Order: sequence, then structure tokens, then C-alpha cells
Amino acid sequence: MIRFISNKIRTSLFSRTTCFKILGMLSVLCLWQLASMAMGEIAIASPYQTILAFSYLLGGDHFQGNFIITLKRLFFGIGIGSMVGFSMGIVAGLVLVVTTISAAVVLKMAPSPQLSVKRTTQIAPKTYK
Repeated sequence: MIRFISNKIRTSLFSRTTCFKILGMLSVLCLWQLASMAMGEIAIASPYQTILAFSYLLGGDHFQGNFIITLKRLFFGIGIGSMVGFSMGIVAGLVLVVTTISAAVVLKMAPSPQLSVKRTTQIAPKTYK
């Protein structure tokens, strides 16, 4: 019973993935600090200076107003994009010409290569006698 409890505590508090995540964050902070020391704090601010500047911004007079304006712009842009995309999707689904045109545009702008999208058949290698 004691062994079960100790294993449960060990795996829940210090699992391998948690340790790797913490180690990863600490290594990024260390590399950031080393880069700041090597390049100078004018080129790359240290993590400590960044935290101080962020706390200064949070305590400033204009931060809350500017943050609200930014959120309004974000939601407005997402809303307009969603409405335009939804409308274009409905039209593309109903009109065959628009479907053909939009399919060509989507295939040309797709991030993955067309070979990975299309289903291909594997050709058997030729056997020589």
C-alpha cells in the first residue's frame, strides 16, 4: 500500500513529461539570458528586464484601454472573416461554377503538396528475367 502511494505521488508530481517540460522552459530561459549577455541588453533584453517591463506595462494608465481596443479589433476581424467565409462556402456549395473555381484556388493555396492529398496507386516494380 505504501509503495502504491509513493509511486502515485512520484508519477503525478514528477512525471517524465513534466520534468522535460520544466527542463525545456529552463533551458530556453538560460539560452535567452546567455544571448542577452553575449549580444548586450540593448540588442536582446534579459528575461528579468522583460518581466520588469511587462509589469510596468500592466500598471500603466493606457494598457487596459489599448488591450480592450485590440480585443475589439480581433473579434471584429474574426467575425467579418467568418461571415465572409461562411457565405462563400454556401455559395460554393450551391453553384457548380463557383465550386470549380474555389476548388482550384484551394488546391493551389493548400499548405500540403498535392501528391500527399491525391490518392495514388503504387505501381509494382518491373521484374526482369
